[in-house]
Amino acid sequence: QSNVAATIQVDSRILTLMKRSFPTLTFTGASYIDVLEKEDLDNYDAEIVLVSLGKYYHHEIIKAQNDFENGVNTNSFLVADNDRVEYWKNRLQGLTTKKTVGICWRSGLKSKLRFIHYMSAEQIVDIFADLDCCVVNVQYDYTQQELDIIASGLGDRFIHFPEIDLRNDQDELAALLKALDMIFSAPTAVHALAGAIGVKTFCFVYNSE
Repeated sequence: QSNVAATIQVDSRILTLMKRSFPTLTFTGASYIDVLEKEDLDNYDAEIVLVSLGKYYHHEIIKAQNDFENGVNTNSFLVADNDRVEYWKNRLQGLTTKKTVGICWRSGLKSKLRFIHYMSAEQIVDIFADLDCCVVNVQYDYTQQELDIIASGLGDRFIHFPEIDLRNDQDELAALLKALDMIFSAPTAVHALAGAIGVKTFCFVYNSE
């Protein structure tokens, strides 16, 4: 609500993005902290885990999903930098005339439980080998071996921009995502960001068993 005066602490990596998206609110940035062990919640007037917002906004979420399925354009929740979006669109247009799909095949967090939701670089090649599109790397914490596998399998249909810090420069990542035609992602922060800025996003939950 526009009449709410609040200061909200967020991860410093999304500070610029949040300020642009919600100009009537005040945001401060902080590096990652262990809330349960180190943060004194008495310092705040209120606290809420962000994933709990679905409890309060489920009607809006259902409506947005129905609108999407019916082809109705809806406003995005977060706003990417328009100048940077145009920059990345121009970069992409200089490289290909094909549709562009951002790919993120795993999270940077690795565990036995999380691995069942990920794909490998080899599986990404198998999926996109015969599709008439270019894939753009939006996978943070990638390895050179993974890049080599995809580049070898897809050739010049694989695009990688090494100048972007895909983990820490979330504002630049948002602009790149907005410039793409679609995002194909594991359940990570990438798919959440892509959806929030209004990019068509397919989130897979993969189980190898």
